Amino acid sequence: MKHKFSKIVAAIGCLASLSTGAMACESAPQNEGFKIKKVLPDCSFRNGGRGQFAIFGGKSVVDIGNGRVGQRIHSGEGCSPDESLFFMNCADGTGIVVEGLHYSSEIAGYAPSSIDLIQKPLGAIGLTSETTVSNVEEVATKNRYTFTKEVRDFFGRSENHKRIDYTCGCKLYYPDSPGAKL
Repeated sequence: MKHKFSKIVAAIGCLASLSTGAMACESAPQNEGFKIKKVLPDCSFRNGGRGQFAIFGGKSVVDIGNGRVGQRIHSGEGCSPDESLFFMNCADGTGIVVEGLHYSSEIAGYAPSSIDLIQKPLGAIGLTSETTVSNVEEVATKNRYTFTKEVRDFFGRSENHKRIDYTCGCKLYYPDSPGAKL
């Protein structure tokens, strides 16, 4: 009984840290946007922003299976980091980017967002080897998650971002797929 109780307390503490602002605010690394963009073999990237405090990066691409890949994208400045979920079906070359939800409380006056709040078990999106972009769009629409299917524009060169190859995950895991040849 004591073992179960400690697991429950640990889980509650973890969830509480998401909603109580337990995170500390750190200032943005200066001049990140002026540094050379770096893309690693796992398709993670950093220094994809433009300007003194602009942050735009991505974690390692995850192979979901059956031609599907996903990636955690982060952007923002200092105390206001925002996350987006990038999902791509390499088999048909379609993709979608869904914005994370904002924490219920502010951290140092800012409300960062997390994709953990839109994905199961906390959110409604569950990615499997059978998930399609249309499935993700339906769930996002039903739950009022903000999204775009214009992934080329999302990862394209802009005033705030350097161009990022959004097909990197398809090239890595499914090199013969239509998504790898875009």
